[in-house]
Amino acid sequence: MVRFGLLGSGLIMGLGFLSIAIHFVLWIVLIMIVVRLFRSHKDRHHGVTRPNDYALEILRERFAKGEIDVEEFNRKKEDLSRKD
Repeated sequence: MVRFGLLGSGLIMGLGFLSIAIHFVLWIVLIMIVVRLFRSHKDRHHGVTRPNDYALEILRERFAKGEIDVEEFNRKKEDLSRKD
């Protein structure tokens, strides 16, 4: 009669399947994180923004160039925030 003890009783085989399942889940989570990061990076750099963000950027540029004063800047900024 051959005695395998704890190692041959199937316990290790059960842990082997558990280990495979955990690795599988971890790989899926890792791939999902990478895809999400890639999409958010791509969206940010290809113009997927709200229209008011772009308008506010132009407003800030005009203020920086001195084309408009502080009062006009604040008034237009409030107008843009109301349109959201």
